[in-house]
Amino acid sequence: MRPADLAREHGISTQAVRNYERDGFLPPAERTPTGYRVYTEAHAAALRAYLALVSAHGHPAAGRIMTAVHADRLDEALTAVDLGHAQ
Repeated sequence: MRPADLAREHGISTQAVRNYERDGFLPPAERTPTGYRVYTEAHAAALRAYLALVSAHGHPAAGRIMTAVHADRLDEALTAVDLGHAQ
């Protein structure tokens, strides 16, 4: 799906989608031969998770959690979730 489709589905801007990818909150997008981003259902699921985490833990913690998840640092992600629950 195109960045605009992913953004519209989640009620955010296309620039926000690109920023979330750049910041590591979403996995890297595939690229077409002409360089356009292509997102999949995995990106939509990651975006839903990020937005839910923002509601529960705030932007900074949600970003740390998602960045850790996409870097396969699951212990770090779980620790951040636990810290959010403790506060």
